[in-house]
Amino acid sequence: ASRYVHGLFNDSERKSMQAMHGRLSEPSHYQALQHFVTHSPWPDQPLWDRLSDVLPDRGGILAIDDTGLPKQGRHSVGVKRQYSGRLGKTGNCRVAVTSLLIGPAQVWPLRCELYLPRDWTEDAARRVEVGVPARVGFREKWRIALAQIRAARKRGLHVTAVVADADYGSTTGFRHGLERLGLRYAVAIRSNLRMVADGARAARPVADLATRVPARQWRRVCWGHGTKGPLAARFVALRVRPWPRRQMIAARVTFSDL
Repeated sequence: ASRYVHGLFNDSERKSMQAMHGRLSEPSHYQALQHFVTHSPWPDQPLWDRLSDVLPDRGGILAIDDTGLPKQGRHSVGVKRQYSGRLGKTGNCRVAVTSLLIGPAQVWPLRCELYLPRDWTEDAARRVEVGVPARVGFREKWRIALAQIRAARKRGLHVTAVVADADYGSTTGFRHGLERLGLRYAVAIRSNLRMVADGARAARPVADLATRVPARQWRRVCWGHGTKGPLAARFVALRVRPWPRRQMIAARVTFSDL
């Protein structure tokens, strides 16, 4: 295990077993490294639990995101053509759902769980070929994310709020899950999500609501400085209710011209 971790973190661009072995181990140790990577069971749950227990920051904002892992071929578990933020486009990759704790001064990794697409879980022959356990079924990314949030709270971390991108924020089940947990959240949503503006009767896509806001209500906000200058945009906030009406919790939607 220690040789494998050293191999992942060293300065070599090649991370195959043979490349790692050639830089770190005696020839007689290759079989042991191969067994560890391909056959030896090593559950990750105790590792994540231990990490949560030793974090020096015990509270902060929880950030939910996807991590794309570009891969070639079709035999790596969970690989398919799907969107990857790392690639910036749809490509052959695996995707993991991750959660990070944004503390007062540092950002700490909490969980990282591989997303297994439905066409993987429904292909029995493929599952057997790569050793996917029978108990592992399909779970949407937002369900994985909610499980990670619950796990963080169970380990004694105080989650002050949750932030996520539009893949999660546009999903009603994810937002309802956060509300049932009593958590505040700020999530991105897609422009076609329908909302009812305060005082209105009809639901409209949020993109239409943004175009109806008078120019004088927009405010320019600068939140930092990057390599190319100030990080700034114009923002406006409206009070809305998600549609359909059975979703009764009011929310504040913020538009920007990014």
